[in-house]
Amino acid sequence: MAREANQDGWVKLFQTKGAGIPGTPYNALWQNKDLPTLIGWMITAPFTGTTRVVADRNPYYFKVDPAGNQLPYIDRYTADLTQDAEVMLLKAINGELDLVYHKINNVTNKAVFTDNLQKANYKFYEVVGSGMNGCIIALNINAKDPVKRQIFQNKDFRIGLSHAINRQQIIDVVYVGQGEPWQAAPRRETASLQRDAGEAVHRVRREEGQRAPRQGLPQEERQGLRLGPDDQPIAFVVEVAGTVSQAWLDTINLIQPMWRKVGWRSRSRTRTAPSSTRARTPTSTTRRSGAATAACATGCWTRAGTSPSTTSR
Repeated sequence: MAREANQDGWVKLFQTKGAGIPGTPYNALWQNKDLPTLIGWMITAPFTGTTRVVADRNPYYFKVDPAGNQLPYIDRYTADLTQDAEVMLLKAINGELDLVYHKINNVTNKAVFTDNLQKANYKFYEVVGSGMNGCIIALNINAKDPVKRQIFQNKDFRIGLSHAINRQQIIDVVYVGQGEPWQAAPRRETASLQRDAGEAVHRVRREEGQRAPRQGLPQEERQGLRLGPDDQPIAFVVEVAGTVSQAWLDTINLIQPMWRKVGWRSRSRTRTAPSSTRARTPTSTTRRSGAATAACATGCWTRAGTSPSTTSR
């Protein structure tokens, strides 16, 4: 069966028939037109290395509008595939796309979209994103280095790093003023948000950010850098999946001098794949072992009020 399907073994055959693995080439939703589905469209021209995917309206879709009309309204969905975001952007501003909701609908490109509104005859639709944060920094509290492990497990140190970050500056520079300062917490609109969960740590006077990082750690200083328990300047690396989000790189580049002012030295290191760390506490920690000392993950310090505009003709 695998050979008949031009697959290298039963595992790959299974993945193309029924797997949906984010971050891998295997997603049966787009590759297997015979896969049962409950979504609004059924794949009729699957992705098999081609540059176009076609889906037709699912006549058995279970949702209806307030008037009782069966959804979806659109009979056919055609997607042209490209890995080049610049090509996608050019197609959008030339009016070649009916809907843009992925990769290029970000604050960086909003000015370009605005300049071409009339020429390409499209509109902006503001949508509320489901993500709680634009970016989260996760410290590796199980770092192999025992000194860093001791420092990162110090809650006062993590809160101090959080205090030292000027979130509003990040919002203004990176997110073009869209958003509000926020911690790793559910969105304000969600029922699961506990009181002050998104603001409890960072809602302090800026000058406290100069003092809080020193709590629980030696007070000695060398060349403006705070010393750790080993009498060495505290320094760590933040890994950033730069290929996923330029905003993460820009955010870290702004944060590093903020931390340097209070005596902590950091540098960023770009990865070609997204980090798997998940943030849990400010300055967002994660219980994962490994050599990395911190990671920039999705999910920092800014929470967008609305996601970047989606364009539609």
